[in-house]
Amino acid sequence: MLPRSTWYWWQSREAIGCDVALCDIIRQIAIRHKRRYGYRRVTATLHNQGCG
Repeated sequence: MLPRSTWYWWQSREAIGCDVALCDIIRQIAIRHKRRYGYRRVTATLHNQGCG
């Protein structure tokens, strides 16, 4: 039998995998702009690209 806490931990771990693609896009934006963009400009760029 699997403990309940392990089950919920495993489920949350799988949910985190969905954000990997978004993290990659954010990294690409930061690198493209030499890491001079703050979170507001990164967010605006994401919205302009249709990701947010």
